[in-house]
Amino acid sequence: MGVLVIDTLDLADIEWSPDDSAIVIWDSPLDYKVLIYSLDGRCLSKYQAYESGLGVKTVAWSSCGQYLEVGSYDQMLRVFDHLTWKIFVDFMHLSTVRIPCSVAGFKKVDEPLQLDMSRLSLSNEFMQGNSENHPEGHSRVRCKV
Repeated sequence: MGVLVIDTLDLADIEWSPDDSAIVIWDSPLDYKVLIYSLDGRCLSKYQAYESGLGVKTVAWSSCGQYLEVGSYDQMLRVFDHLTWKIFVDFMHLSTVRIPCSVAGFKKVDEPLQLDMSRLSLSNEFMQGNSENHPEGHSRVRCKV
């Protein structure tokens, strides 16, 4: 068993990659630093978005294990690719999340839709066979429910 010296001010947490090939380590919220180490102790990547200000808030692996997501106090979510350890994409999020004014809800029902066919009506043009504005063999139907 060897000793691994980690370049952090105050190690906040560590997490194994889903395929157990790497370890991600991040510093306390007071220092922005994310480190990726191989199992043999080599530093694969060191990322520091900025030097002053609050740092890493949360770290998580994608369900497929190919991306590492790092959320920070600068309102950014950075997504790293597991092959290059470079930022794949980054997103900015608002500091305040507002609840929507209206919410649409859906419920799956197992019974078939009951449609009252007596309320359907066809346009007068269709009933009279008016096809002046329509190409041969094509008709438009307008239904009112």
